[in-house]
Amino acid sequence: MKDSLKKTVPAPTGRTHRTMRLGEISQRACIVGIIKEKTAILTRQAPERSLPPLNRTHSLTQWTYELTKYQKQLRRCRKRYSTAKKEWQKAQASWWRRLSGISRRRKQVMEEKFLHLLDMIRYVVQALLHITGLRAIPPEPLRTILTPQDKPALERFIKEYDDEFTAMAHACKALTLAEPAL
Repeated sequence: MKDSLKKTVPAPTGRTHRTMRLGEISQRACIVGIIKEKTAILTRQAPERSLPPLNRTHSLTQWTYELTKYQKQLRRCRKRYSTAKKEWQKAQASWWRRLSGISRRRKQVMEEKFLHLLDMIRYVVQALLHITGLRAIPPEPLRTILTPQDKPALERFIKEYDDEFTAMAHACKALTLAEPAL
């Protein structure tokens, strides 16, 4: 065993250079850059550490004050939906109302109210996240729900004012429309 230890190859005294291709060099430089970025991110101090701790009661009262108007709207939407659902269920129970189409119309009204309620819930959740600071942008506005009765009026409006809207979209067309005809 002592003989095998003596026969080991001595370590090279100078540095050995390995030839690397240009792609390997750029890849290694990219990896080193990414590692440096990650360590810089990990060593940064969170901005919340410099702020004083939040007063829980003050925050909750402020949030409830700001959300009061949304609560009222949400309650109204919920009440309208529950009323429409009860009317539809009453119409569904009567065979005469099912045959005359009243049940189908009540179901359409109930579905519209349900979609409006869902949109209101979306709006309230986005507002809550914005108020608490978990969402950077304010909530998107409430969307109106198009009913089949509204579609012809909307199409008529689009036909009447389509030229003006396209002209406003293109500045050069807007200038030609604004010039008086000779």
